[in-house]
Formats: sequence, structure tokens, C-alpha cells
Amino acid sequence: MKKINPSSVWMGIALLGVAVLGLGKEQSAPAEYEIREADGIPYLFMNGIPYFTRFQETDHPVLDLSGTWKFKADPENRGLAEQWFAPELNEADWKDHPIPGSWQAVFPELLEYIGASWYCRSFTVPAAFAGQFNRLVLDGAGFHTRVFLNGEEVGRHAGNYSRWSLDVSKQLKYGEPNSLVLRIDNLLGYSDVPPRLWQGSRLGWWEYAGIGRLVQIESSPAQTICKLAVTAEPVAGGAGRIAIQGIAYNASDQPARAELAVRLSDPAQETMLLFPAEIMELPAQGVAAFKLEGNLPNAKYWSPETPGNRYRLSLALSGPVGAERQAVEIGFRRFEARGTGIFLNGKPYYIRGINRHEDDPATGLFQGDARMEEDIALLKDLRVNHMRMAHYPNDPRWLDRMDREGFTICEEIPLYQTAMGFTKYGETFFLGAREKEEAPAGVERRSPFGLIHQQADEKLIQNAIQQELETIERDRNHPSIVMWSVGNENMTLGFFPSSRKMHQRVIEAVRRFDPDRLVTFAVITSVGHLSPRFEGVADLADVISINEYYGWYYGEMEQLGPYLDHMHQKWPQKPILLSEFGADAVPGRHAPAGAEPEKFTEEYQAKMLEHVWSEIRKRDFMVGGMPWVFADFRVGWFGDMHPTFHMNEKGVLTYEREKKLGYSALKKIYQDLEVKGP
Repeated sequence: MKKINPSSVWMGIALLGVAVLGLGKEQSAPAEYEIREADGIPYLFMNGIPYFTRFQETDHPVLDLSGTWKFKADPENRGLAEQWFAPELNEADWKDHPIPGSWQAVFPELLEYIGASWYCRSFTVPAAFAGQFNRLVLDGAGFHTRVFLNGEEVGRHAGNYSRWSLDVSKQLKYGEPNSLVLRIDNLLGYSDVPPRLWQGSRLGWWEYAGIGRLVQIESSPAQTICKLAVTAEPVAGGAGRIAIQGIAYNASDQPARAELAVRLSDPAQETMLLFPAEIMELPAQGVAAFKLEGNLPNAKYWSPETPGNRYRLSLALSGPVGAERQAVEIGFRRFEARGTGIFLNGKPYYIRGINRHEDDPATGLFQGDARMEEDIALLKDLRVNHMRMAHYPNDPRWLDRMDREGFTICEEIPLYQTAMGFTKYGETFFLGAREKEEAPAGVERRSPFGLIHQQADEKLIQNAIQQELETIERDRNHPSIVMWSVGNENMTLGFFPSSRKMHQRVIEAVRRFDPDRLVTFAVITSVGHLSPRFEGVADLADVISINEYYGWYYGEMEQLGPYLDHMHQKWPQKPILLSEFGADAVPGRHAPAGAEPEKFTEEYQAKMLEHVWSEIRKRDFMVGGMPWVFADFRVGWFGDMHPTFHMNEKGVLTYEREKKLGYSALKKIYQDLEVKGP
């Protein structure tokens, strides 16, 4: 009897459900952000202030709150009722917790803990901060965060991977101790991003929670620049065109006049362009926009081969009560899709890519400088030129390195596998009795058919848009970022208008805030020719990104080639990129000499990489590929049925960065591509 492939079953069941059922009623929820405009420039408004661009250089005084915090898990959810946020809190039974950090990495007994936890620390703000505009800035905390300062709740945020800030000027005590408390919960709901897929679902990566990145108090004058959007691209004659749009914010309750001075300098700090001074009239607690343009003769263009061709754009704003100077590094480059090709600075660009998760054996989500430097050395040794940062915005410190080291980047938000929860029920119905899953406290049970309509959930869509815009506003000035990905493996097969509408709305938001970059998302693959026939959303992307696992989760390796041809036949004018493919390789597990390699051996993984790349290189409509994944990582999905409990071992490196056979195979392929091309 032929063995039934689970993936074949669940994809078939999903399509059956899509064909039979109608669109569910959309839910509505108030947005936790606003999109505002100033002189035609859109900006994000959250927690009572504009969203602030991240500058790589600033003269603002900064109080770093990294270090040892106090921590306490709250599995019974008693903290709010017992006021664990009170300044006079008794910390006797609280544990020390290094920040940045995640409780799962710090406390092994909490590796699988899902629920609320509390963080607190005392700190003293310099007296010189008084009278300034002071923000609490978090580069990443979550998934659901409530912030209490000196006993008062000052703000909330949903999400775990993007930067956000709060105005704490009035709540701070200057020159004396302050009490900062964060309540963080990593229990995900169906409307969250990333979302819950069914009541017992886990993410495709580890739900590291806590304060996983830097946290600071940043002090600025009342008049300060909150948004900077730079477009720098090559133009005819070897010149570079630069267009600058920005917004200044006045935190004062009095109107103010401010003067803006902007200059562009080269790496040696020699001024290349000096823009005319701008006089800005700022309303009380309001904003004013500025727009500048210029051309740089003989501009040096940024690329992976010339990452040193970066320029420093500095902005000085002087108001009635102070002045500031901030700067970003930019690069002149143009990344575009034409027909079935992609081009960087007018030349064909071929992706020798990889996917990478932020997961360190010692620190979890947080990546220390040593880990980043080691990974970059390995990526360079592999001859990688492009990365997809799966499946969420990465630490901004990593992006700075991508600019300087010369990698192109696709940055993704964790809009992840929405509406795919329905397939869980199809798989278990046909393959055996469904496991009895207890919904965690606080998670509603949804019927299998109700899960199909997840993409019509208005709150989910708003959360996705918020996280996408936070990502763009934080990162858009990086020359390394060439594509935005609005999601991964969401249900796009079938006849539901909700899936197309969800993708359209997020993409529309992207194009409003950044009309110049390409937009993509990773579509999921089914067996046979179902994907080309039923795929209903892929055409919205500038580059069609495909996740495929022929020869691993379903089908045979040899089915990949015909599948790619069918996708090209359906979209003959679109570039196609394999955004995921691969096979698990248990470190040290090898096939017997002379034997056909079996799954989970290092030889099978190497064979898979070689086969897939041979199929990619045969087709001129393919623009490259990105194996899954750079290094092994923790995952909630793989339990007792997997050779290594809770580990995804598709990495060409082990969790500890030891090389597998797949590493050598991939390096050989990329060396050949680097010399000969596709």
C-alpha cells in the first residue's frame, strides 16, 4: 500500500475547504496607530507621538538601561491585581536577568513557558535631562508589552521585533531613582502578528520573549527630527540623485521656529553636498515637513562588491531651546525588476542567498557582537551575497553590518502562515485521530472552518500594517535592504478574496511609505501542479518568492523542475526566486559508504542542495535561490517525531556553527556561481 503523504493531504483538504466555504464576516478592531500626513509625507503616529526613525549617529544624551534587571514569571497572572508595578515592590523573590535577553535562554526551566512575566529595574536619570524631550526607546520587547514608570502605566505595544518608543518626560524623576517595570506576555492570539494558527499551535521558530534588544532613555531638545526618508540612486552620467523627505516634531506646548541644515559627506568627512538651510514653523506638539533634493556628480555606487561606497547624511536642527545633530549612512544604488530579471545599478543581479534566524545557543534572540562577527565571516566564506531575515525584522545592529559588509537584504514581517491552521484538521482527520489539544488559558477555541477566515480579521491586518510600517520607518535608509517581504507561507491557494485583500492592503501601505523598493512575499508550494493552478495572490509581488520542499516534506526532488516551469508559464513576465528549500541533517549522521543517502543524513542534505541549484541554473527566468537555513535553530513544531527534539536542523551549520557537508556543497556551488555566473 502506498504511504499517504501528510503534506499532500493537508494541501488537498485546504483547497477543498477553500472551494466549498464562503468568506467569513470580517472582524473589526480599533487601530493602535494612525497614519498621518504632513505636506504629503506620510508618517506613523503611536502612543501619542510620531514614530521615530533610527539614526546611526546622534548627539542626544542616551542612558543605556542594559544590565541586570529583576525578573519574575507570572503563570497565575497575579501581577496586575497585586500591583507588581508599584515602586515599593518587594523584589526579594525576583531573579536576576541580564538585559538584553530572553527568559527562555536565561532560565532553562522556562524554555517552554508561555505566559506573562515581569521585568523591573531602578535607575537614575541625570538632572541635565530635565526640561528635555525624553523617550524610552526599546529595540525589541514582547510579544505583548505594558510599560509602567514610577507606578504609572505609560504605554503598550504589540510585537516583538520592531523598535518603538514612549514619551516619558513627565513621568521621570530627575536626579533621583526611578522604577521601570515591564509586563511581557508571549501568549499569541489569532489576530496577533505572528498569529496563532490553531489552539495548540507553536511558531516555526522559538517564541523567545522578554527584552531581547537594547533599551535606552534618549534625551533630545523639544524640537527634534522624527522622520527621515532618503532615496539615493544612480542617474545618467555617473551622478547620484538624492531626495530627502523628513518631519520635525515639536514636543513643546508652545509653537517654535527651527532651522535645519543638511549636508552630505564622503567617508573621509569631506562635504560633497550642502543643502540650503530650511526655516521650519512648528506648531505646539505638532510637526512640520521638509523636502530637499540634490545631484552628486561622480557618485560612487553601493553594491556587495563596493560596500565602502557609503555617504554620511547629517542633519542639524536648531530651535529656541536647543540644537541637535544626527546622521545616517546611505548608499547610491538602484534595485529593480524588469521582465524576468532583477538588476542592481543597471546590471543583472543573481542571488546567492541564504535564510537566517536570530537564535543563539547561549542568548536566544539577542545576538552579541561576537556572534554577529562570526556569522558574517561564515557568510562571506560561503560567498553569500543576499539574505532573507526570517521571519521578522532583525536587530538594527545587524543591518548596520549588512551595509558595511556588502550584503543585499530582504526584510520580512512575521505575517506567518495565516489561515494555514485549517490544514491541521484535514491532515489529522485523514491520517488518524486528532491529538487532543488543550487551548492555553486566554485562547479561544475556533472551529476548523473558522480558521480559514483568519485573513479577513481586521485586527490581524492592522497589526500586520503596523509592524510593516514600523519596520520601514526604522530601516528604510539602509542601502542593503532591497526588498520588503510582507509575509511567509500564508494561505494563498484557492478562491478566497480575503487572502488577496489582506496582501493588497499591506502592500498598499508599503508602497505609500516606500514606493521605490520591490515588494515580495513567500508563497507556499503544494504537490503536483496545484500551486500554479490555484495560486491566487503571487502576481501582487514584484518578485515571486517560492518556498518549496520537493523531496523532503512531499513529492520527489525530480518534480521541482516541472513545477518551476508551470509557475513561469503562469507568470511569464515575473522574476522567480526560490526563497526556501532544504532538508534536515542531523549533525554527524552519515549514510553508509556507497549507499544511497537517506533523509536526515548530511549526505542527503548536500544532495538536495546540489539538485535544487542545478534546476535553478537551468532556467533563465530564475533569479537565484536561498537555502533554508544558515544554522540550526530551536523550533516549537518538531517534537518527539523528529530526531532531535525541538530543533530544525536544515542549517548548513549546526546550532553551534559547526560545518556540515551541506556547507561545503553550498560553498562549492556559490564559488562556481561567483566565477561563471548562472
